[in-house]
Amino acid sequence: MKTILFLSSLLLSSALWAESWSVGGKSLEIARCPQQYCLISKACLSDQKTACLALKAMKNKIQSDTGPGGTNPGSGVCQKHHQGSVFVARDEKGNEVAFCLFKDDSFLSLDGLWRW
Repeated sequence: MKTILFLSSLLLSSALWAESWSVGGKSLEIARCPQQYCLISKACLSDQKTACLALKAMKNKIQSDTGPGGTNPGSGVCQKHHQGSVFVARDEKGNEVAFCLFKDDSFLSLDGLWRW
């Protein structure tokens, strides 16, 4: 029941908070999750993919120490615990956010992996 409510709140909020971001000239559709303070691939929410790896990772937070040289702890969680890769996307205003790219091509902001 909690999972259904969680996914429902994400689906409803994503329709209001969809944003356009880009990586190397390629456009990405990203949804903002206000209650979870994160950014996630819009496809995870709009397609109602309950098997989406980004959704699973957001739900199951992993605590992590700061990485080497003071790097974002989410980077270590992404690579070490999810076998993902980190990339940086830019929005229309020039803001940059780092994301974890999962094996199923879904993605989640690094803060969404460990902080909230």
